[in-house]
Amino acid sequence: MSLGGTGVPERARAREILLTPLRRQRWTFLGAGALLCLYQVAEASVPLLLGWIVDHVLEQRSVWAPLLSVSALGVAIFTVSWSWRTAFRFLQAATARRTEELRDEIATSVIASRPSRGEVNGDDLVTVAGEDAGHAADIMEILAVAASALVGILFCAGVLAYIDLALGAMVLGGTAAVLTVLHIISGRIASWGQEHQRLLAVATARVGDLLRGLRPLAGIGGRGAAYQGYRRLSSDAREQAEGLAKLGGVSEMVTTLTSTLLVGLVGVAAGYRALAGDISIGELITVVGLTQFVADPAQQLCRMPQYVAAARASARRLAAVGEPTPMVQGRDLPAAGEVAAIGAWNGEQKWSASEGQLTVVYCSSGHAAEVVEALRAGVDAVPMQCHVQVRGVPTQEADLEQLRGLVLAEARHPQILQGTVGQALVPTGRFAGKETEPDEPSELCSRLRLDDVTVGSALEREVAERGIDLSGGQRQRLALGRALAADPDILVLVDPTSAVDAVTARSISLLLAEKRSGRTTVVLCAGPEWVTVADRVEHMSM
Repeated sequence: MSLGGTGVPERARAREILLTPLRRQRWTFLGAGALLCLYQVAEASVPLLLGWIVDHVLEQRSVWAPLLSVSALGVAIFTVSWSWRTAFRFLQAATARRTEELRDEIATSVIASRPSRGEVNGDDLVTVAGEDAGHAADIMEILAVAASALVGILFCAGVLAYIDLALGAMVLGGTAAVLTVLHIISGRIASWGQEHQRLLAVATARVGDLLRGLRPLAGIGGRGAAYQGYRRLSSDAREQAEGLAKLGGVSEMVTTLTSTLLVGLVGVAAGYRALAGDISIGELITVVGLTQFVADPAQQLCRMPQYVAAARASARRLAAVGEPTPMVQGRDLPAAGEVAAIGAWNGEQKWSASEGQLTVVYCSSGHAAEVVEALRAGVDAVPMQCHVQVRGVPTQEADLEQLRGLVLAEARHPQILQGTVGQALVPTGRFAGKETEPDEPSELCSRLRLDDVTVGSALEREVAERGIDLSGGQRQRLALGRALAADPDILVLVDPTSAVDAVTARSISLLLAEKRSGRTTVVLCAGPEWVTVADRVEHMSM
């Protein structure tokens, strides 16, 4: 089951996210739940055995009766320890697997050929994958603990009812009343928790925006305004967190007070019954022990609505991510022929690039951005004034997989992934099957002058997420090296030398002409250094 489904309401998707692990790992869930129930029964059996020993064993003169009773007590205590540890070992392993599954589904939705069109934007995904996935996966542990707590309460109530019907009824009635109140509070906690996670994700995304735009902001004197904007978002998230904490505190207060009151009432009632002679000394010991024990499962069960509310809120956030848009079969792209490799027109202005040539197009940055968007998005491209064809087939009609396997279009500001420089220069994804020479990454690194990014081997240099620790020129050169290593049939670049000096720009243009000789290459918004290496030059009025 994926994160969402086309046409499925968000609430239904959230419910499916919570129910999926219970189906996929039902034997683990049922086994761990059974062990936790055994743990509750075994622990509740300890005061029951003590009371039975006082009433029936101590008065016997046989030496075997005490030995067998103590042995039974030891078995019960061993069962308590073993069942609890084993159950939680299984549950935590299952929770970790489910968390990994959810994060894999989020990644699949984001990097799919037709990504998710959900309500969660890219920057918010860090918080959704990092926190919400874990909270939603906790549902197995929450339900298993809740079921075992309920079994513990029912077992205690049954024993108490056997000893005295009024005591058993008091335990069951008090627990039901408390759970009803907490269920009402949990609905509020769920809505507040979902809003808190949203505000936290927005604030986290703003931090990333500030880090990426710190240099431009400093240049225009906008750091103060940007900081104030982040401060407002952070304050909203903090206030929401404080409200959520207060609501959680109210829930915890109700849980503690009511469970303590319930235990006290049962204990007082049991003492009164013992003084009246209605129950024996052994039964009094059992009642007092069970009264103290029942406080723990009662508190656990009373806390469950709060935990379930948090899991539901996270599941709704995960459901908002959605799932990838279904692929549609488009027109096949023909093999290279006499038709232009790429053609674009905007009103009466048009240009084309022939197969196997380096074409330089002087155009506006807006036109270049529309061309790249059309080549990348294909059928999913937003409506635009520019129309683009690849080998005679409009991009909005072309098969998306074929289009992306044929054309690599790099935007003006390319995305740089975290890793080493050497990893960036090794073809991946659709171009992973390309054969490369062993020393090609080193050659590209040297000829693109990437040696200046570090002292020593540039290939081993670690690059931060989105290349925020590199200058604009270094990011451009690394992205260009990555594109050259991929060696696509058609390569489209946008002003790939705008952030480097004239000497470096000249050497890069010569390198591109050499490496892409006989291959189709288009350079949009090109600088003057590209004219001398181009096979064809096109002009569009700015």
